[in-house]
Amino acid sequence: MSLNKKQVYEIYWAALRGETIEADLFPLIMERARHEGVLPYLAFLHPDIPQRAEIRRSSMAEHLFRVRLVGAVKSALDSAKIPWVILKGLAVATKYYVEPWSRPSGDCDILVRKVDKITAISALKQIGFYSTPHHRELLISEFGEVDIHSGFLNAERITARRTVFERTPDWDRRVKYIESDVGQLPVLDDRDEAIYLTLHLTHHHGLSGARWIIDLAKAIKKNSGIVEDILSLGKSGVLTLNVIKFLFELDLSLESFPMSRFDRIVMESAYEGLDVPGIRFILSCREIGDWKERISFMRQAIIPDKNVLNSAAYSTKKRPFYFHVERILKTGLGLCRLYWKSIGGFEN
Repeated sequence: MSLNKKQVYEIYWAALRGETIEADLFPLIMERARHEGVLPYLAFLHPDIPQRAEIRRSSMAEHLFRVRLVGAVKSALDSAKIPWVILKGLAVATKYYVEPWSRPSGDCDILVRKVDKITAISALKQIGFYSTPHHRELLISEFGEVDIHSGFLNAERITARRTVFERTPDWDRRVKYIESDVGQLPVLDDRDEAIYLTLHLTHHHGLSGARWIIDLAKAIKKNSGIVEDILSLGKSGVLTLNVIKFLFELDLSLESFPMSRFDRIVMESAYEGLDVPGIRFILSCREIGDWKERISFMRQAIIPDKNVLNSAAYSTKKRPFYFHVERILKTGLGLCRLYWKSIGGFEN
């Protein structure tokens, strides 16, 4: 059977919605599922997926390792007696997934208040974590990696974000606890979590990435009241809901709004699973009302701080200058390709 790319994309999202697909079609979508971190979820949904037992065993082993990491972090931060919550990862895996192992994660993301950040770092260093020169918020140990956040969006690398996206609510007054594999785990209130997941998906991943899209879709299914909180985030919130509505066929009863050419580009990018940094850039720019702030944001994004550039290039083992130029060229080409596809009439 010969299928075109659009048909493969349709099979991919149908499989993630839990719809029945023919067993011989799974190999067409498994590599993308692995890349986007949802292969374990496919294995949970579909008993007839190839190598299901192997995928389950591997995912369960990774889950146990993740539980060990979160347990160590929990012990250190609870001893420090500061408010904190875990973001994404084990939090959403426990809250929204029937089997937590089916929602994998890499590092452990935690949120602390700005005034407690130094205390949190010190507490983690006391149990063996150490800082890296290329990522100031990342701590590493034999347990794994911990990414420390003091806001819903990272403003360390692009400081202009601090005044533009100062949307972190007083989350520490509404911390909730859920029963998890490490005991009582502190997590965000549902509404705070909705805002965080939307900002993370939109402005950090450009509305692309099945793992984070599924997280938000599951959160909405569990508590439809958070739709209003997502809509409060402006154009990005509306676009996020329309992407999720389209990919997961949810009835969100959203008021129709005119789709711009850029909105169609974002839809296509999410549909194909393309990570185009320029989409994050444009999404952020159009949320900025003040021109001075917008210019500052553009300058910092296009001509980043040297330390930021070194950090971004470190993982690729490329020279920072060449890494940045290559990234800009790929972004430009990616946006041009999506633009021409959107002209072809991508259907919402």
